[in-house]
Amino acid sequence: MRIARNVTDRRPLFPTAIIQRCRAAAALAVAILAGCGGGSSSDTAPPPPVAPPIAIASFAPAQAGPGATVTVTGSGFDAVQSAKVGTTSASFTIDSAAQLRLTVPDGASSGPIELAGGGRVTQSANALVVLAVPRVTSVTPSSIVPPARINVAGSDLDKVTQARLNATVLAIAAQSPTALALDVPAGASSGFLTLVATDGIARQSAQQITVAGSISVASFAPTTVARGLTLTINGSNLDRAVAVEFAGGAQAAVAARTGSISISVTVPAAANSGVFTVIGSAGERADAPASLTVVPRIQVDATAVYNVAAGAAVTINGTGLAEVSAVTVGASAATIGARSDTQLSFTVPAGVNCGAITLLSQSQPSVPAGSVVVGAGCTVRSAGVEFAQVYAQSAGANYQRLVPGKETWVRAYVVAESAGTAAPVVRLTGYNGTATLGTIAMTGPAVLPQLAAGAAVPDSMRYNEALTFNANLPPAWVGGGLRVRVEIDPDRRYGNPIVVDATPNVGTATRIDLVLVPLVSGGNVPQMPAAADVIDEIVRRLPIARENVSVSVRAPYTLTTVTDGVDTGSDWSSALGELETLRRSEARTKHYYGFVRPMVSAGTAGIGYVNRVGSTSPNLSAIGWDASRASWRRTFSHELGHNFSREHAPCGGVANPDPNYPYPNGALSSTPLFDSLLDDIVSPAGMSDIMGYCSGAWFSDYNFREVQRFVEAQPQPALSVQSAGRATEILIVSGSIGPDGVRFNPVQRLRGVAPVAEAGEYTLRLVTAAGATIEVSFDAVRVDHAAPAEQHFFVKLPDPGELADVAVLRGASALPLAASSAVRAQARRAPAPESVWVDWSEDAGALVLAWNAAAHRYLSVTHVAEDGERRVLAVWLSGGSARIDTADLARGGEFEFALSDGLNTRILVAPR
Repeated sequence: MRIARNVTDRRPLFPTAIIQRCRAAAALAVAILAGCGGGSSSDTAPPPPVAPPIAIASFAPAQAGPGATVTVTGSGFDAVQSAKVGTTSASFTIDSAAQLRLTVPDGASSGPIELAGGGRVTQSANALVVLAVPRVTSVTPSSIVPPARINVAGSDLDKVTQARLNATVLAIAAQSPTALALDVPAGASSGFLTLVATDGIARQSAQQITVAGSISVASFAPTTVARGLTLTINGSNLDRAVAVEFAGGAQAAVAARTGSISISVTVPAAANSGVFTVIGSAGERADAPASLTVVPRIQVDATAVYNVAAGAAVTINGTGLAEVSAVTVGASAATIGARSDTQLSFTVPAGVNCGAITLLSQSQPSVPAGSVVVGAGCTVRSAGVEFAQVYAQSAGANYQRLVPGKETWVRAYVVAESAGTAAPVVRLTGYNGTATLGTIAMTGPAVLPQLAAGAAVPDSMRYNEALTFNANLPPAWVGGGLRVRVEIDPDRRYGNPIVVDATPNVGTATRIDLVLVPLVSGGNVPQMPAAADVIDEIVRRLPIARENVSVSVRAPYTLTTVTDGVDTGSDWSSALGELETLRRSEARTKHYYGFVRPMVSAGTAGIGYVNRVGSTSPNLSAIGWDASRASWRRTFSHELGHNFSREHAPCGGVANPDPNYPYPNGALSSTPLFDSLLDDIVSPAGMSDIMGYCSGAWFSDYNFREVQRFVEAQPQPALSVQSAGRATEILIVSGSIGPDGVRFNPVQRLRGVAPVAEAGEYTLRLVTAAGATIEVSFDAVRVDHAAPAEQHFFVKLPDPGELADVAVLRGASALPLAASSAVRAQARRAPAPESVWVDWSEDAGALVLAWNAAAHRYLSVTHVAEDGERRVLAVWLSGGSARIDTADLARGGEFEFALSDGLNTRILVAPR
């Protein structure tokens, strides 16, 4: 079946699948029987019924502007293959043999409606009057701080009756046929300008208006904060905040945000007291309404044991100790003596022979400071309490931050000075603020480990869960405000009970919606892991609770950019770019991970984008070797680490390792690991970080915390323009930036919503055939393992019409076009006069395609199910013919064919 229609927009190719099948059969000279309406068993088939000729009876309305819909009535419309308004080709949708809907094309002049097909061309008796509509050629400025005025240049702007920026109506300050002055009020948000004309149709401009101002700070908490702890800032329009500058000049990036009303930052070590400033994405600044008091963070050795005689003072060394307001030993208050920033002394309360030391402060959470042994000490004592999710850490330790709802162990080190001491009862009570959550019995050894007074807890005990008392907290307990109290010997078997309170740092909820994609290249089909194994790997390694992990397996996708297996560096980069295009076309809020069949025994095993914390539109795609390799789990977690902002750890000869990695040679710290799938404490001795090249399996506590910062800062639904936008025609301009310049992929056109682009160091400049210039600032994302170094970019914007040129600028300079750019080869060629067509049929579970590759080199195919779910079947097919597997495709729906010459795209839609 050949579809030969001059189109610029979406419409059905034929009203039913049976028409497609019958015409395909006829074209192949196959006997047409019951499947195409026949039923005779004789050798001579009856003549087919004669369809009525195409005839136009009427159309309405009689006047319409470009983009408006005109309903045409008549007969024989199921044979229509092309339509025009005057001499300009128009898109249309066939509703029935007696009715079709036609879209008035851009550039059309008044004239009759012409329909062609079935060997007949017919025109309407009356002319359709094409109304002039407003056209925008430029909008300045494109970045504003409201209240502000923007100036629109174009034609027929005197026909504008209303202007909107998202849902905000803009006052028209001045108006003429070629100019429009619009006032943007406070409270407006970034988006695309929409103009409503006298015909009542709203038309969206492709020029983005970035509303960069109106950031304000209403309050912050706490008003006194220690360096290294979290400051929460409340206000308005904080979704555009990128950093906070403290008195003294130290800056901190936004670590987490809640919509547009709140952000959180970690107070840097160089911050000073005074008024801080929130910095917006366009450089705007908003001062806090009051001064913030910044104090040193209390830092001491939480594992220290102090041995003193009765009545003698205990001296603790550290930093920030001037902030200590009280000291407790167990549950008893001690008397503070001397106190300075680096040293604190206190006297143990009378009658207390041993106990855990806790430092209290009005400026920060309580801090565990080890334990004290008075004289001969206690037969039984506490040597510390730890919280374990992936690392077992004491409350307030460096990098300690629990994930809400994730499996959490509490470990209590209960020891005795004498060998053979029977274990007492140990229990844990959970609190949320002052509310009691419940009490849990902690299980541990029957005989307490022996530890001499004053001795530090040895690694042999730290790395062995059988030597500690453990309790698994209910997931509902693990959230903001959690505090636990561990009571040792509440039955007073060995004297006064020992009480240890601990308040861990708890972060914000995290989640991942992951799609596993089998990537087929040539005949190389990957072996997929079970989704359950992937979920286990995420829960074991990453700061995400099991209940917030969603993993699904997509139907296999055949790569068009790599056709003989993924092995070279350019293959990996091309496959990654194609996968990210797939993700953004199908499900931009999800995370895609592609599996490929290994083509070599060594070399590159995976590749992924390295995003930055706080990105509003990260490239959430990565690729790795399939499950035929035992190392697939390590590759999977390593590449997700890159997606979650992590650089390489300095191990195994990596290039450009993370300069801030805190441990030598990419090693892990001495902090115990916790395997939550096995409830097993793991020794980190001899291990390296998974982000290096030394076969490490775990993230270091440093990298784990940085991954947590990224997933906590993921865009909130409230920030998504797509959530409130209306689907329209959009462009996707994508490509890569490398040492040889910019390489554009074929420009895509599809139906969707264009999100507001994230400002960056590059500018995309589009020039339309009508002469309008559109500029969009964007941020490119680095591709890890790419050789040579490479960045990828993906920019969505409302379709501005036919394009004449496209370029990428850095500063004021345009980057050169790489020799392999798809746009370079097409932009210099005159538009092809050939009609737009696709031949398609379904045969034995496959979609068979043919198209005019001389006019449109590239073809992308998407299936749109009846429920609206989009599944991309192929992108950037070339060569003029293809066969795509559709065996597991949902029945019904429609195919969307996007034909591209590299720079411009036409879309055809065919119901199945």
